[in-house]
Amino acid sequence: MEHQFTYEYLNKNPTGLLHKRDTVNSVGPFDGRLGALIDKEWLMITPNRPGLYQPPLGINREMYMRTDFKYSADDALLWPQFYMHSDPWLCCIQKRPRDSLDLFRPLYEPITQSDFDTSGSPSQDNQLGKFQDILLARLHASAQKIINISESQSWGPSDALLMDFCCRLCMLLHCLESLPFVFNMLHLTVLETQHIAIEMHAIIDYITV
Repeated sequence: MEHQFTYEYLNKNPTGLLHKRDTVNSVGPFDGRLGALIDKEWLMITPNRPGLYQPPLGINREMYMRTDFKYSADDALLWPQFYMHSDPWLCCIQKRPRDSLDLFRPLYEPITQSDFDTSGSPSQDNQLGKFQDILLARLHASAQKIINISESQSWGPSDALLMDFCCRLCMLLHCLESLPFVFNMLHLTVLETQHIAIEMHAIIDYITV
């Protein structure tokens, strides 16, 4: 039986992963609803997700910023994260809300050229402009809700971490409200604002759940 649990055997016969399956009781937090072999050293399981996706692999796991300012498949906002002791809150990052009226929906909305307000001037690559007022107001309301939660109580050992995120988020919001940008820099600044707010929300969820 021992040979049935080697990587070589399971890679050809993955049903061996189900040798302790329980079809009667519901899945618990330490059970595996789905499982997959990644390589000879890694086995990935999930207790609640409907699917498993091939994680980013490579020798050095380098991340590259794409033209849309996302960090490829390693971006914590694009990829379900493993639990990591150094950044345990990443596994609490929420998916984009389905409800278009959800308060936090603006944190997930992509920015397009039509969101760039140049005050009626012809659009050019080096044209200065700002984020449309109505979109900025929605983004600000989403971020401010998270800031208010972070300031509503003491978070013990996580106080300094949340304060750092709060300062960065406030600085980015102030820049969006006060400064004109070329479109590419506006795009990057909005995405960084969304990124910080979403990760800050995940930290709060991780502490409170």
